[in-house]
Amino acid sequence: MRSHRHDAIRIAARLLGWMLVTSGLALVLTHRHDARAIEKLSADVRVRQQTTAGEAPGIGISSGPDWESLKAINPDVAAWVRVENTDIDLPVMAPSDADMTYYLQHDLWRKASLDGTPFLDHRCEADARQRLVYGHHLFLGGQFSALQRAYRQEVFEKTGDCVWSTPSGGTTRLKPLCALRRNAWFAGIQRFDLPPDQLESWLLDLSGEAEATAANCEQLAKEACSTVALVTCSSELSGQPWRTIVVFVEVGSG
Repeated sequence: MRSHRHDAIRIAARLLGWMLVTSGLALVLTHRHDARAIEKLSADVRVRQQTTAGEAPGIGISSGPDWESLKAINPDVAAWVRVENTDIDLPVMAPSDADMTYYLQHDLWRKASLDGTPFLDHRCEADARQRLVYGHHLFLGGQFSALQRAYRQEVFEKTGDCVWSTPSGGTTRLKPLCALRRNAWFAGIQRFDLPPDQLESWLLDLSGEAEATAANCEQLAKEACSTVALVTCSSELSGQPWRTIVVFVEVGSG
């Protein structure tokens, strides 16, 4: 009797192990499929180059995606974000108020996806002065994973400019200002209605609390006319409350 029981336990353990391996392989394959689809899209929609003022010839930033093609895929596309020196080169969605977390589990094509798609906080718009964008950190990489440890000074210093494109606003380059590690409910970053004359003090407050900052953060805050903050999980384990927040600023007379 004991032998039969032990055999049953061994069989059950093997079945469980097989199920876990199979599930893991399915997750890996799904992730790779989603990543390849976005990589192909990124290559397809970036069709023009332009040189920005003050840059050497040939080092220009993209003039933006083919919005007509993107909108045909999904009208929720609100922006495209690229972070230099990382693999972040992704569409940004504007979810409806009825389902603000929809793109945590869906891709650009509205298919169920563990990778999800970066999306705007529903309290801001793609061309607003302050923009807050959420994206997954994945154990296989992709999405905003490159920013997971950007709250560490040595990682932050390797993070390049944020290139932000929208259908009506064109393409803007923003400089990395600071990075923080905070819980998911950190109120300090949730500002969407600041008048221009309060932007500098807000950014100085954020950089003063940050774990990582640009060497010229005070000057950047003084000259800032708009911001993009990218948010992702800073923990390896899912379900943890900690987030990495990387703040980029557009400098100029905007």
